[in-house]
Amino acid sequence: DDRDRAGREARVDALEQFEQAFKVVPSAKIQFNLGLAYEGLARYTQAWEAFQLYLDGAVTDAASRRDDARKRQDGLRARVALVQITSDTSGATIELDGVNIGATPQERPAVVEPGPHRVSVAHEGRTTWTRSFRADGGGTVTLDAVLATPVAREVPQIAPPADGAPVSSDVGTVSEKAEPQQKSWVQNPWIWTGVAAVVVAGVVTTLLLTSGGTTIDRQCSVAGVDCEDWK
Repeated sequence: DDRDRAGREARVDALEQFEQAFKVVPSAKIQFNLGLAYEGLARYTQAWEAFQLYLDGAVTDAASRRDDARKRQDGLRARVALVQITSDTSGATIELDGVNIGATPQERPAVVEPGPHRVSVAHEGRTTWTRSFRADGGGTVTLDAVLATPVAREVPQIAPPADGAPVSSDVGTVSEKAEPQQKSWVQNPWIWTGVAAVVVAGVVTTLLLTSGGTTIDRQCSVAGVDCEDWK
């Protein structure tokens, strides 16, 4: 109703003023007031963290106020879950639900709402460790992130070619010297020229032996020209 709406607007306004005050004077005592504002707006994880920052920083504040902060934390415990992350690697970045929450080792457990979450732990030169988990209200989730070193892939070694033969650009392929190809006697033009001469001479001789014409007539008939040009 209107009364609840007005009360919420007042708490939101108070929260904004406390946040602005902390930016001007970053005193741990202001975290107590922030915790009250967060709790009134049902932002329980932020309220828990604010009370914890107050207890860690305002160690000289009034004992009664510090006791009140502890009691309020106890009352919020069933509404939040704690996540403790350990790792074999120091200085690894921790991301919880995509948000950077610091590095290993953790100073204190992270505070999350009950439900599903995802965490990743990463460090340069090592494989990224990732897990999905579900947190229950009032419980603590403990995770141990083991970051393994990536296994180096072996580079194949190429054996040197035998007898000093050059190696081509393709791995493992050795080129061989091309031997000069010898032409077959069928492909030699000079042999065919000689054969043609022998054949022509044989035909002319045959004509001389079998015909009674003159030598010029027989030669020109073989050559396929007019005999009148040779007489």
